[in-house]
Amino acid sequence: MPILYENIAKKLLTPERISKYNKWTENSEKARIISHSLGEKENQYDKAEELITFYTFAPLEHDKVPKEIRLKVIQEILSFIGLMKL
Repeated sequence: MPILYENIAKKLLTPERISKYNKWTENSEKARIISHSLGEKENQYDKAEELITFYTFAPLEHDKVPKEIRLKVIQEILSFIGLMKL
């Protein structure tokens, strides 16, 4: 399974980071196919905060999302987790 938003990742991330994300997705997929269970190492993709954060913000980089909407969404997220007051 490829990482989500790969085109955006190529625009924003280093090749090393993309490779790291790809390894997480490959390990997770292999674990599901082989054993139908996920061990600590194989399951890193499913709980990797770094990748979850990328998946949260990457959609905002689509050209169709106006800048004011991007800022509003980021403000809402940061406000929700208590890092910013609106």
